[in-house]
Amino acid sequence: MKLRTTTAALAALLGSGLGTGAALAEMNPYPDFHGYMRSGIGATDGGGDQACFQANGASSKYRLGNECETYLEVVLGKELWQQDDQNFYVDTRIAYKSGQQNDWEEDPGDGTGSNSDDISFNRARYAHPYRDSVVSVREANAQFRGVIPGQERSNLWAGKRFYQRHDIHMADFYYWDLSGPGVGLEYWTIGPGDLSVAWVRNTDGAWANGLGDDFWVFDEQRSLNQAAQTTRTFLDVTDNPAYDENTPGVIKANDGRLYVATAPVDADGNQLTTVDIVDSNGQVIRRVSADYTDIRPNVANDVISFRYANLNTNKDGTLELGVEYGTADLTNAQQSAGFNYDNGWLFTGEHTQGNWFGGFNKLIVQYATSSMAAVGNNDTHSHTGADLKDMFRVLDHGTVAIGDRIEMMYATWYQVKNSDANNGSQGWFSIGIRPIYRWSDTMNTALEVGFDSVAQDRDWNGGLPSTDAELLKVTLAQQFQAGPSIWARPVIRLFVTYADWNSDNGVPLGAGGVVNPNDTSATTFGAQVEAWW
Repeated sequence: MKLRTTTAALAALLGSGLGTGAALAEMNPYPDFHGYMRSGIGATDGGGDQACFQANGASSKYRLGNECETYLEVVLGKELWQQDDQNFYVDTRIAYKSGQQNDWEEDPGDGTGSNSDDISFNRARYAHPYRDSVVSVREANAQFRGVIPGQERSNLWAGKRFYQRHDIHMADFYYWDLSGPGVGLEYWTIGPGDLSVAWVRNTDGAWANGLGDDFWVFDEQRSLNQAAQTTRTFLDVTDNPAYDENTPGVIKANDGRLYVATAPVDADGNQLTTVDIVDSNGQVIRRVSADYTDIRPNVANDVISFRYANLNTNKDGTLELGVEYGTADLTNAQQSAGFNYDNGWLFTGEHTQGNWFGGFNKLIVQYATSSMAAVGNNDTHSHTGADLKDMFRVLDHGTVAIGDRIEMMYATWYQVKNSDANNGSQGWFSIGIRPIYRWSDTMNTALEVGFDSVAQDRDWNGGLPSTDAELLKVTLAQQFQAGPSIWARPVIRLFVTYADWNSDNGVPLGAGGVVNPNDTSATTFGAQVEAWW
């Protein structure tokens, strides 16, 4: 209901033709409608719902026959003004995800439903079967296209946006994705290439400073932990008329009662000016001001991006270079409390080769430091408190055509992250292929084989033995799709998936609650539809 109401309102707004002038009156009054969707049904050989298989420590998984949720993006846009080679365009995108368990799956909107990770990774164990949907505003921006006279592709934009995302489709791995709220000027032709400059924001929660998932959240366990860690006493002020839930410093518990934290004191009753934040083992993580409960826990991070693209390097070959600088933007109170202040750099070079055996090839090299070394899937952002020294990543992916009936996607990459906290390291190697054989323009058979290995040394594992998690996934799918291309959509798939993993990997992400803890393999089967338009 929430998704339907939101998208209907956007359609009405964008379709209303807001604005004035002859140029607007002559335009199509209907909004542009685009989107993406995937949904289906599946089961596991040992019984129960469909399990999915992602190696522990990996940021992505090979996706054919290995997606367990319903996901939908509704994109509504409208050109609101046009004159010569310039126009103003408004773009919006609403995303929806559910655990694919029932007809009615709602987002209760009150925090009692499932979050996105529960749905993707652990829905069979944790997600409420009727409250396992989430809705998110992914894009809401305006663009002034042709902002530089004589350069139609130049674009001034502001708002939330998918910003120049680079991905490996078969693994749904967005290795260069600086999306979020921001402002920028892109495709400004200078010299032999196009310059893009952007400022984009992302925000870390209380975890960035070792303060838990969210130290504003008050529940029974949190009250015990917080009182023990800060030597504070919580006073019940529910019946005190001087306090209500809007009074500064008042915390509302799960049972509805109101509490206020006293100033922290030591064992002799002396008031403290600082307190130690400790982990579950009693180790001090950080010393902060005793008044930290009056400080905003979330940490804003800014990324300034410079990209120079479309540099011709060879026949049908182009190069894109990128430099991103990320830094925490602390308030004065956060600085006084000793909050983490991290910054870092990300350097990227990507060569794209067209006309590559009937397809294309992309070779990418990335190096990041400190806060930017935390980059993962769908996440080219700066992260405070990541405690990383650096990250190095090299990737290669593309497609090739083999004769008239065979096309193949392929990908491989290696990534290593080095910790700044304990000098540990984590290495991730991945390789996969997805060939299809065309029986006709609308029917083909697809085979996907993907392998991931995540090696973590003793220091990375906090003194525990080193691990080398491995997972192999193989899927065979009969596909019916709207055209002969490997990229043609919609596609309806009937699939069988087999996954095998070692003991270091343990239960794969996405399989918790379905496979047994001691299992090292599983088979799933089902059907899925995927479309974009």
